[in-house]
Formats: sequence, C-alpha cells, structure tokens
Amino acid sequence: MTLVMATAFLVLGGGASTEPLTVCEVLSSLTELNGKKIVARGVWEQGDAMRILRSEGPCEHPTIRDGWLWADIIDLVPESGKLSVAEYVAEYRRFRTQYPRHRIIATLTGRLETRERYEVWTTPFGVQLPRGFGRWAAAQLRFVRADHLTAVPYTDKELEEGIGRSYNPRRVP
Repeated sequence: MTLVMATAFLVLGGGASTEPLTVCEVLSSLTELNGKKIVARGVWEQGDAMRILRSEGPCEHPTIRDGWLWADIIDLVPESGKLSVAEYVAEYRRFRTQYPRHRIIATLTGRLETRERYEVWTTPFGVQLPRGFGRWAAAQLRFVRADHLTAVPYTDKELEEGIGRSYNPRRVP
C-alpha cells in the first residue's frame, strides 16, 4: 500500500507558501486560519449529500470547538457555484470510476471558514447537534481548484471501517 501524507499549505499574500501543515494542524488552527486562503491536501470524498476533505488517519489532537468533538474533516463547497468547479468534480468522478476501491487524495485551494459559536438544533429524532458546515464539519473550504489527484488503495480493514462511519459531532462531557 502506498502511504500518502495529508498536508495543507497556507498561501500568503504573493502566492508563497509556508511549511506544509497536516490537515489535522489546519483543524487545530481554525481560529487563526479563518478567512485565509489555503491549499489543503487530503482524502477527497463526495456523495449525494456531502463533499469533504478528511485526514488520512485520526488526528493526534482532536478538534474540539464550542464544547463539541468534531470529525477530522473539512466540508467542501465551491466558491463560485457548482459550474466553477465542474471540471474538477468531473476529474474526481473519473478517478472514482477508474479506481473504485481506492481513496482519492487531492490538493484543493480555497478560503477556509469556521465559526466561533455553533447553534444547537434538535433533529426529528430528538438528538441535539451543532450546526456545523455541511452538518458534520467544524469548518469549510470554499474551494476554487483541485489538483494532483492520486488514487491510493484501501485495505480490506479500511473498507470495512468505512461502512456505517458517522461524522456527527459529539458533545464533550
């Protein structure tokens, strides 16, 4: 199996980047990175109801914001509407079709957003959850570009663990 490090780069005012940051480091620095343009590399996942960038493994330091433990993911939304990123989504789908039992690693560029406070709502089933981005994430990346897609095979264990995975935030006791 090929190992790929999920990394991100903070883009500074002339396009220069600092030392690479892991996706987990980005999540642990949400307040400082809020509103900043970043380039993030991680596992790109898409479905009917979600589009996320996640770290390849669990973060050493969990993301705890406003009393909630969040999954190691960043919600993805197009900065300028779906048509603005259509070519990148098409490339993702081509990779997904060509490599069905692989995780797709990609580099996405965009502006990071988070909140200081998360409004709590109650689901129809009586469960209280914070209103995160895309419901599951403590932050979102308004992306404008996706590059350097790589397919990395899942292990059988990873495929089993992925079934039924929940990204819902949990209240910290």
